Amino acid sequence: MTNDKTIDGNAGATGRASILFIPVNYNSYAFLSNYLRSISAALARCSSAERPSVDVCIADNSTRRKPFALNGYEGLNVELRQLGNEGYLPAAISILNEKDATAYDLVIISNVDVTLAPDFFTELLQAPAAKGTAWLAPSIWSTLEKKDMNPKLLHRYAAGKLRQLKLIFSLPPLYALYRWLSGRKKSAASQCADGESIYAGHGSFIILTREFFAAVGKLHYPVFLFCEEIHLAELARNAALRVEYRPRIRVTDQEHASTGQMPLARYCKYNRQAISYILKTWYE
Repeated sequence: MTNDKTIDGNAGATGRASILFIPVNYNSYAFLSNYLRSISAALARCSSAERPSVDVCIADNSTRRKPFALNGYEGLNVELRQLGNEGYLPAAISILNEKDATAYDLVIISNVDVTLAPDFFTELLQAPAAKGTAWLAPSIWSTLEKKDMNPKLLHRYAAGKLRQLKLIFSLPPLYALYRWLSGRKKSAASQCADGESIYAGHGSFIILTREFFAAVGKLHYPVFLFCEEIHLAELARNAALRVEYRPRIRVTDQEHASTGQMPLARYCKYNRQAISYILKTWYE
């Protein structure tokens, strides 16, 4: 990246890229602190000439609130918004509704049980998103499943497949078997080259471009949890924008700091609701 470019390839007045992180926290303050420290540490690896401007606005869905210090994270401008338990993407959207997403080169929506690789910003800055790109899908290494969770989906679901998944989620024991079998599959990363277009990235760490927000405007997703990837992928597809797999940009996901606390029956209920919304919105 040259000094007259911002991270999505647009000319910038200062030559510095601007990034907004929106971590969504649910009773996971220790994870949140580790997450912020990893952003600060990765930022410190950048040269002063290329170091981006980084804002962090925490969407705090916690039901057991604890004092949380917002200072001590060098290079970061950190805010916290206390919300009701609005769900994952709806909480992030409530932050975006306060801000102008197009004022940033990139907006990153994520869980808090994630840490950035030390060279995260270095890799991000070296290859800005090309024109026509909505979403950069990084390598998300799962410590639980021991594989890259991206690409999440190489291709768009057929409506029949979504209806089948909805049926599976209607029977929690059947879903438990399905999850076990799915967990044994290899990552799709071996089928996908660096920079290749995919249908959707994984929802635990979503990197959206200014061009995405300029095209789609304000987001709306009235679903508590799940299928966020499909909804965003459909918005990008509808705007004729691409989702790009970028494995050199790396994060580690310790997974399920929030959803791991959820009873199986509720987990299945939220997935059924999400799939119903996706089918009604994008397939009917």
